[in-house]
Amino acid sequence: LGQLYDPGSVADAQRGIHHAARDREANALEMLDNLMPHTVYRGVQAVVGALSLVEMHRAIDRLVGRLDGAEPFSDYIIWRADTVFSAWTVAMALRHWSPDTPHTDSLFPLLESPDPLVQESALDALQRLPMGQWGHFHTQLAASSYQIPVPMPHTTTNHISATSRVLALKRTALFTDTPENVLASIVPIMKEVTFSDGQEIFTKGDPGDCMFIVYEGEVGIFDGPTQFATVTKGGFFGELALLDTESRSASAVALENVTAFRIDQVDFYDLTEERSEVLQSIIRVLCQRLRKQNELLRA
Repeated sequence: LGQLYDPGSVADAQRGIHHAARDREANALEMLDNLMPHTVYRGVQAVVGALSLVEMHRAIDRLVGRLDGAEPFSDYIIWRADTVFSAWTVAMALRHWSPDTPHTDSLFPLLESPDPLVQESALDALQRLPMGQWGHFHTQLAASSYQIPVPMPHTTTNHISATSRVLALKRTALFTDTPENVLASIVPIMKEVTFSDGQEIFTKGDPGDCMFIVYEGEVGIFDGPTQFATVTKGGFFGELALLDTESRSASAVALENVTAFRIDQVDFYDLTEERSEVLQSIIRVLCQRLRKQNELLRA
């Protein structure tokens, strides 16, 4: 809807619909009713209203009619991936796509996608192709204009997948309320790093230019010899460095072997120019931490 109508109004309506107060929800629905044709609004109302799944299907069927004999929706998404849908939506469609279809050529543009999430999901779908269909796939590929380095079937890699990175972001307090399609835009700037047990990650006084999200292991946060915090899987540290370049206020040391994601400040700034929702998530969590500190001081 944000691509068809005023995105600011759509975003305001979305916040109102998810608000706990019923009057805010009613005002949001009224805003949408004034923003779009009534037939479109009725479809939106059926989706966001307090209807059961069965009632929702009935309401939509009354509006658009039953789609008997329609193509599988995952096929529809994959065939139109480069023009309509977000990288996360395409990746989820590929995850549920059955590769036992003659239309494997629809994977060609996705295997060359510049988006790592889409490309990886297309490769994963290709790996699920039955062995008997690989000959047909290579014949289609040879007849096309695509130059795709196709892996051997059913091979694996050791790096953390793009989908796993999105899910790792979703588990953090920073991004738990951020939609997956937005988190997918962070994946290209997540650098996988490892630290051995006892290795210093950064020292108090170092310039701050990145933050870390722990994927595996534990990290201790120290002020001199005193450890005052432990960051475990799904936790994060150094996040203030995304907003300014002040010196580190503490040291970070791996308490065991650690795998983490590093997000650099420069890359983060570039991303937030296109995705302000990411910056809002960071600010929200920092405000929550500041409130807790104020409560502790008052106590």
